Amino acid sequence: FFIGDVRTSRRMINAQIDASIRVKDAVEPLLTTFDQVAPIVRAMNPNAVEFDKVQQLPAEPPNIDGGLLLTSPIPLEQGLNRTLSNFVTDVNMFFTLLDEHRKTTLGRDKAALESLSKGEDFFQKQYFAVLYTPLPPDTEPLKYVPPEGRVVAVTGKPTKNADETAWELPVVDRQGKEKQVPVQRVLRIEKNELMSSGDSNALTLYEKRVERLQTLLKRIQVYEESLKEQLKTQAARSKVFSI
Repeated sequence: FFIGDVRTSRRMINAQIDASIRVKDAVEPLLTTFDQVAPIVRAMNPNAVEFDKVQQLPAEPPNIDGGLLLTSPIPLEQGLNRTLSNFVTDVNMFFTLLDEHRKTTLGRDKAALESLSKGEDFFQKQYFAVLYTPLPPDTEPLKYVPPEGRVVAVTGKPTKNADETAWELPVVDRQGKEKQVPVQRVLRIEKNELMSSGDSNALTLYEKRVERLQTLLKRIQVYEESLKEQLKTQAARSKVFSI
């Protein structure tokens, strides 16, 4: 019985070493990519759109296979298992947000962010409209041509015109030109029709993504070296001979 117990114990030790090597081989590429993007994320300014830094981020972040990393027929060493569990959770969130940040900044919100980053505050307004000149009401249907319109931002409440016979609305165009226009010449539109981010300003969302990425970066770096050392130590253990 004693010999049988020893054999079983030694097999488990060898199996644990094999599992540690497998996990180390799977984690090292993740750590390599993380270390490559860490300086970029650390240098980002949440308050300024930096397209050059975003373009340096990987177009296809690595896949995190939690099942492969956290599921093992033989339990890993307790300290390694705990650190690894934290890493898988944090690095998965990090790379997921990294992918979202790149795609959103260079895709969905690019136009709005370009305008905002150049100092244009047009999209920071809350209310928008299409300004157009209505055709005469007696225009024959077959001769009706839809009038051209342009987007303006509404900058205030309606006020009566000089002779107090009609309402006028203060607006500003993208060039910054302000004027009063009759309310009959405007069609209100929702902000989210102009910007994919809707009422939440694209720049604000950009800032939040960068801040979140930097928070995750710092969290992972707290235990990154410990994880590397634990992986190295456990995978480098010598196997024992079976009796």
